[in-house]
Amino acid sequence: MATLAGAPPLAPAKPLSSIPAPDDTPDTPDTPDTPDTPDTPETPETPETPETPETPETPTTPSPDWSPSPRPSWTPTPTPRISEPTPTPVAGCDILPPSGPGSRDTMSGQQVVAAMSGIPELSTFVSAINQASYAATFANSRDITVFAPVNSAFDKLPEGRLDKWLADREALLGLLGYHVVQGRKTPADLADAKLSTRQTGTITTEVTDDTITVNGKAEVLCPNIRTANATVYLIDTVLEPPK
Repeated sequence: MATLAGAPPLAPAKPLSSIPAPDDTPDTPDTPDTPDTPDTPETPETPETPETPETPETPTTPSPDWSPSPRPSWTPTPTPRISEPTPTPVAGCDILPPSGPGSRDTMSGQQVVAAMSGIPELSTFVSAINQASYAATFANSRDITVFAPVNSAFDKLPEGRLDKWLADREALLGLLGYHVVQGRKTPADLADAKLSTRQTGTITTEVTDDTITVNGKAEVLCPNIRTANATVYLIDTVLEPPK
């Protein structure tokens, strides 16, 4: 190849492979900065819980030395002999003597008139029986029930009524027979009962709250007194037979 006169010689041409290719990739824009996260406010400190004072220890009482008691020897108790039950005492029965004549134990072996003779509070009723010569009839009776008025029952009668009966034997026998019924009656037998008397009349009995009444007005003071041939009930009012 010819060169111009006086001109500097041309630099040899660079091969194409040595020429860098133009950078066609556009520049990536810068990523904007992430804003700073605001600081989280600090949590206020929790106040300290005051300490619970310690509970003082309970002093321990020293236990005494213990040793088991020796096991007692056992001897079987003989079974008591069952006897007839004794009636439960009631308030009105305190007029009975605790022992001797007129007591329950003594009367249980006597015929009824002899038994009632030992009770001071029945002296008027027993005198009326003797006045009417009725003692033998009582003594020869078997299994009867007698409603015996105490002395204060006769005191409630109208003035002169008792003297009138004592002066008239037939009237007195009717009065005494009206206080006697056949059969030994227990308190249970007297609940709402209608009973025939020796006087050929009838009496009624009721039981309310453990109180026995006869003909609606005479109250039993002491019940179920057993004699050899009768059961006696002490009453506070004389039973007057119907006319």
